[in-house]
Amino acid sequence: MPKADSLPTPIPPQLEYRALEMMPSVPQGCMLFPVMDDRSYPHLRLGEIAVVDTTDREPQHGEVFVIQWSSGRRCITQLLNRGVHFSDSQDDWWTSPLTQRQSIPVMGELRMVDGPRSKEGMRKSLVGRVVGLVQSLAIDGAVQ
Repeated sequence: MPKADSLPTPIPPQLEYRALEMMPSVPQGCMLFPVMDDRSYPHLRLGEIAVVDTTDREPQHGEVFVIQWSSGRRCITQLLNRGVHFSDSQDDWWTSPLTQRQSIPVMGELRMVDGPRSKEGMRKSLVGRVVGLVQSLAIDGAVQ
């Protein structure tokens, strides 16, 4: 049995789970995107600023992207490719918010989704993959 003084220091308990890296600055090739709703909680929260890699527009199942709809509106969404195909391409992609799930008796947990889109169609709509959050942002001399 190891001596008490040779035991590793315990990791303090994590108060919350965050899957995205907090970044001190914006990496080259990235843009900032304000989080305008709570559809991506707890990874992204209302009022935070997401860092979006505009060079990464390759659809990947489960990843979070900024998408631009045909109306020009942009939002944060998760991409899904679950093997449910409605076309001959066998490459149908769907978008869904991370948190908009509903529990329905007998059916279980359901999620609102938009799609299907082809992989190429999805790629054309993607602005970039969400890769992190900025720790703070100076705007007109004020720190946000």
